[in-house]
Amino acid sequence: MKYQIILLAIFAAMLSACADNYKESDFSIGTAIYNSDSPDCKQALLNGKPIPGVFLKKIDKTNGVSLQGIACHGVSIVIDPKTGVWKEGNI
Repeated sequence: MKYQIILLAIFAAMLSACADNYKESDFSIGTAIYNSDSPDCKQALLNGKPIPGVFLKKIDKTNGVSLQGIACHGVSIVIDPKTGVWKEGNI
């Protein structure tokens, strides 16, 4: 029984990972600006809903799981669209 629960948990995790298959068309730039000093830096959206705390100048691409874009400070960042967690770099 213990092994069945472990296998079920592993299967659920794998299924969840497969569910994230974003396309570039799922992302857009909204109208809310970061601040008045950066009017070209706007809220990033996933299917029309804000990605928490993520403001971009430009959307570059996605690998199906993460989003890459140009941050307000002009650097390329990789974002987790669900959480809004980001780091500098490329996909």
